[in-house]
Amino acid sequence: PETWHYITSPIKKYEDGLPVVKTANEDGNFSERPLLFSGYGHFDDVIRDLDYFQKISANVIQIEVGPSHFLVSEGKNGEFSELSTQAFSNRLEPALKKAYENNVKIMLLISPHYHPKWWLEKYPQLKRGNGLCHYEVNAPEARKMLTVYMDFLMPLLRDSKYRDALHSIVISNEPNYAGATWSNPMTQQFFRAWLEREFG
Repeated sequence: PETWHYITSPIKKYEDGLPVVKTANEDGNFSERPLLFSGYGHFDDVIRDLDYFQKISANVIQIEVGPSHFLVSEGKNGEFSELSTQAFSNRLEPALKKAYENNVKIMLLISPHYHPKWWLEKYPQLKRGNGLCHYEVNAPEARKMLTVYMDFLMPLLRDSKYRDALHSIVISNEPNYAGATWSNPMTQQFFRAWLEREFG
């Protein structure tokens, strides 16, 4: 039977839940058609092997970065005044380029559980045993840290000349919230707010 493989292109629309992308068959014919993406994750081995995946009909990988890769140290002129692009220029951009050149897309996991060590040491009251995420994600300090991280990362991805290699942003893997104990001030705050909404 005729088979089609992905050719690097943007996802412009979906049909029946599948992205429509440029594809080619063994005879060199091209067609825009719905395609199911399947592949591998998610450490640096998949970046190394990007030029191999088309040979085994894989067309997507998942890799990850997190806040600790960009918020590497507390800034001297404000908490987040010195952000680093090193993780992007040394790892993400080369991965996007290699994926782009080898007709593979990247699902980027933005891993909120990779918190900056210095940041949690500054706010030890936020420490929680929330599964993978070892801090209170609902705290204002955490929301600020994650907002700064995403506001920094997203324009780098948007402005990359290899952005068509990006399949999607994965917000979190294995998400759970195990920190809802009565000793957690955020739990108390949320519970009281719920009681107020429900019972006045």
